[in-house]
Amino acid sequence: MRVVSGIVVDANSATMPGVTVFLKDLKSKNIRSFTSDAQGNYRFTQVNMAQDHELWAEKDGKKSVVKTVSSWDTRKEFVQELKLK
Repeated sequence: MRVVSGIVVDANSATMPGVTVFLKDLKSKNIRSFTSDAQGNYRFTQVNMAQDHELWAEKDGKKSVVKTVSSWDTRKEFVQELKLK
C-alpha cells in the first residue's frame, strides 16, 4: 500500500483550503475524495500500489491537471502539488 498526499495551490501558488481532491482507481473506477485542510494539504492512505490511479482537484468550476499515479512507480509515499487553473 502507498500514501498519496500533497498540497493544492492556486495559479499564484497560494495554498487553497476547502478544495475537493479526487483519487480514481482506473481498474475498479472507484473514486475517493478528500477536502484539503486549512493549509491546503490532502492525504489518501491505503492506496493500492498494484493499480493505476488518476489524481485531480476541483473547486468552483476550476480544475487541476489530471495526474497519473502509476503502478510502475514504486514510491510508498507519492507527493504531488495540484494547481487549480
